[in-house]
Amino acid sequence: MKKIIVVLIVALVVLTSASAFKVKSIGVETGNGYYASLDMEIIKNLEVYARVGYNGMFATSGGINYKVSEFKINGTPVYIKPGAQTGVAFRDSVFNLTVFGTIDFSFETSKLSAFVRPGCGLNHVKVGTDYVTNDFDFILEAGVAYLF
Repeated sequence: MKKIIVVLIVALVVLTSASAFKVKSIGVETGNGYYASLDMEIIKNLEVYARVGYNGMFATSGGINYKVSEFKINGTPVYIKPGAQTGVAFRDSVFNLTVFGTIDFSFETSKLSAFVRPGCGLNHVKVGTDYVTNDFDFILEAGVAYLF
C-alpha cells in the first residue's frame, strides 16, 4: 500500500506540470488500478485526461470526454460524457494495451468533482514472445478530484 501511495504522490507532481492546457482538476481514480489523474479542458464541453498509476504493473492511460447532456438530482447537475480511453501497462516481459469506449457520469461542487465511468472494449496482453491474448473487457472506474 505504501508503494501505491508513493506512486500516486509522484504522479500528482508530474501531472501538475502539464500547464500547456487549461487544467480543470487533479485527483485520484480507482477501478482498474490506482491512478493519479489530471483533467484538462480543451474547448467548451471537451475534456481530456491523463493518468498514471499501478494496476498490478506500472500503468499510464488517457482519454477524452465530451459533455452531451445533463440532468439534476436534488438541484445538483449530473453530466453525461461519452468518450474513449486507451492505456498501456507493463512489467518485466508483460505488456498490456487497452482501448475502451466509456461513458462518464460526473458532478461538481464548488471545489470537488466526482465521477463513475463504465466502459467496454479490447484488452491485448502479450507475455514474452510466446503468449498473446485479445479479450473483450469491461471496466468500472470511479474517482474524485479537486477543481481549480
